[in-house]
Amino acid sequence: MNNDISKTLANELVAMYRRDAAARLILDSFASRERRLGVIEVSEAMQQTGLGRNEVIRVFKELAELGCGRFWNGRKGQETRLQFTLGVKAIGGAAKGIAANGHQAPDKTGEQLQPSPTNSMRTYEYPLRSDLSATITLPLTLSLNEAQRLSGFIRTLVIE
Repeated sequence: MNNDISKTLANELVAMYRRDAAARLILDSFASRERRLGVIEVSEAMQQTGLGRNEVIRVFKELAELGCGRFWNGRKGQETRLQFTLGVKAIGGAAKGIAANGHQAPDKTGEQLQPSPTNSMRTYEYPLRSDLSATITLPLTLSLNEAQRLSGFIRTLVIE
């Protein structure tokens, strides 16, 4: 598997990452991988990101069209999947603007890439009691998995 991502592909991945929330979740999961993968099944990506099947398939097909891998429709007991021709971590990192060496990659103008506005945070106020509100700040792209982890953490804070 090749980790060399061309500048053209890196720019296309960054553009995809910035414009598409579903792609952003999938590419973030790629970038955070600890081990190298040759294939990822749609069901695994759904579980990791909280996205629906059609969204994952759409993103997988777009990644295949960009040359990141080959999209396989599930047949004869095989799951629908994306088989990588490039390193999964390198794909995710390039989409986030991170070069293979782990440093922020410069964009076409030579400037550091700015965080996407879609990665911004939002503060929510929740009426906890009649006389008390709780405030929490979360990313706009909060995944189902992250929400479940956060709710589990909040349960540990209970004092009885």
